[in-house]
Amino acid sequence: MKTIILSSVVVLSLTMGTAIAETNKANRLLERFAKLDTNGNGSLSLDEFKAGKSVRRKRHGRKSEKIFSRLDLNGNGVISLEEWKQKASQYRRGKRRRR
Repeated sequence: MKTIILSSVVVLSLTMGTAIAETNKANRLLERFAKLDTNGNGSLSLDEFKAGKSVRRKRHGRKSEKIFSRLDLNGNGVISLEEWKQKASQYRRGKRRRR
């Protein structure tokens, strides 16, 4: 009986730890989007996206534009929060598979 309870506690702890980690990732994702969205309209323009890049990355303007176009799933010239979350989710899944 003690073994079953202990095993259940361990499984529950691991599950909760994973859920907390996913929540933290989601929060960081939202925080990053909000930081880049300097005018607060709920979407990212190419200028906002480029301005949010580090100084080192600003020198690579075309690379930023390429990344931006990959994130702009519907091609309307802005990245919505939904597009941002969807691509981040795809990126994380792909990263896990490569390990």
